[in-house]
Amino acid sequence: MFPSYDEHEQVLGIVAPISGIPTSRRLDVYSPTMTPRRSPGEVRDAIVEFFSANAKREVTTAEINASVNQSLRGEVAPSSIRSYLQKLDGAGRVKRVARGRYKWTGR
Repeated sequence: MFPSYDEHEQVLGIVAPISGIPTSRRLDVYSPTMTPRRSPGEVRDAIVEFFSANAKREVTTAEINASVNQSLRGEVAPSSIRSYLQKLDGAGRVKRVARGRYKWTGR
């Protein structure tokens, strides 16, 4: 009636059919536009590039998300962008001026 656990994993491509060894990540949990991995610093550099072009004004996280996605030609998880913003804020390169709003300090 219902497929067994092993059959279910084989259908999803998680386990090799004969050996039972994991072969890849579950693709059904990823957005089709998300790329699996980016080079180290690629997202950070796209964020810094956006701030450099908008250094004089406060920007929203929505603007940053849109710019980074366009710059990298694919969807970047908003949580990744928030994480980088926290790191840049802690390093003094950007200043969080309000919830979801940041300003470049240029340091």
